[in-house]
Amino acid sequence: MKLQRSAHCFIAIIGLLSTIAHSIRFEIESGHTKCIAEDIKSNSMTVGHYSIVNPNEGQPLPESHRITLRVTSAYGNSYHSSENVQSGQFAFQAVEAGD
Repeated sequence: MKLQRSAHCFIAIIGLLSTIAHSIRFEIESGHTKCIAEDIKSNSMTVGHYSIVNPNEGQPLPESHRITLRVTSAYGNSYHSSENVQSGQFAFQAVEAGD
């Protein structure tokens, strides 16, 4: 009886811990912007990792290759801002779809 209860608890915990994750990947040319509002669902956690792709594989990335990144919502909420970086990451939870 006790073993059966433990098995049910284990299955319930696994069910709670398993979530559905979706990902998107895109490339942005220098000087351009990208809107991903249509890809963000209400009450979803959005995590982003960004970096410069080195055009000269095997060579160090030139100091002139830097990113200025601003993550804002369609409603003007600022979630992340970085200037003059080679890579980084951000995370936020959207309260509304498209936020």
